[in-house]
Amino acid sequence: LITRGIGYLNRVKDVTPKAGDSFLSCTVAALAGPVDEPEYRYFDTIVATPEAEHLVRRCVQAIEGDRKVLIAFRLNDMKIDPYIRTKGEHAGEPAASLESTLVHIGLIKIDGTQVYPTSQAQPEAPPAEDASASEADDAIDTATEPAEREPEAQVEEQEPALAASF
Repeated sequence: LITRGIGYLNRVKDVTPKAGDSFLSCTVAALAGPVDEPEYRYFDTIVATPEAEHLVRRCVQAIEGDRKVLIAFRLNDMKIDPYIRTKGEHAGEPAASLESTLVHIGLIKIDGTQVYPTSQAQPEAPPAEDASASEADDAIDTATEPAEREPEAQVEEQEPALAASF
């Protein structure tokens, strides 16, 4: 099961279990619902790839400085972890947390300013067109055509809503 979304990165920490290798964990507060009335879904994650770990570690200082770190993420292998609350007015009540592995980060914004991918990283893609311009154009045309059963108007309506939520 793969889950994609945007949300805020929180509680980054290195975990060293008694048995096994240490790992990096964090919580993602995923945004859900309308932009003007967002709701949050909380995922306790283990950072599973070296690329994602590098990007999360780059954000630690901003998170500790109480800055808002928004990421576009991809999670994998989601599970529910039921438990009984032990503190507060709800002590003794059953509850659950969602656990997953963080496998990809596609965007990072700190206090609304995009820091990843940087504008320097984006110009690296165009040199691929040097190989054969006509083949590249054919590949681009093929990739942007909607699937036979997918109405083109529906795709156009959804994309601006996702972009506006960043």
